[in-house]
Amino acid sequence: MSILKISLFLAVMCSILYYKAEASTIAELLEDGVTTPSTVETTYDEFRFVALCSPGSERRNTCEKCTKVTKDPKTYKMCCENLHGVRNWCRIFLDYTLPPRVVGRF
Repeated sequence: MSILKISLFLAVMCSILYYKAEASTIAELLEDGVTTPSTVETTYDEFRFVALCSPGSERRNTCEKCTKVTKDPKTYKMCCENLHGVRNWCRIFLDYTLPPRVVGRF
């Protein structure tokens, strides 16, 4: 009986949150168009886009590193414009380090 309840719960959750499960990568977020134009401001002005990621800026360096690591060219545009919070995600992703390895006496 509990398996039936769990499967029903999962079916309801999947039907409610289907849009969150569709995009698993940054590129899919950009291609899917899940969000409405009111929630995402798109940049059509090339000068504004260059100003956002001006050469030598910290934002541009972060976005270039993130694009190189993710191996997805669409990441750069999303990072510069901070679509869906990609720049914040990139910053956290690039700053992630493993804790120092503790070597004990064995």
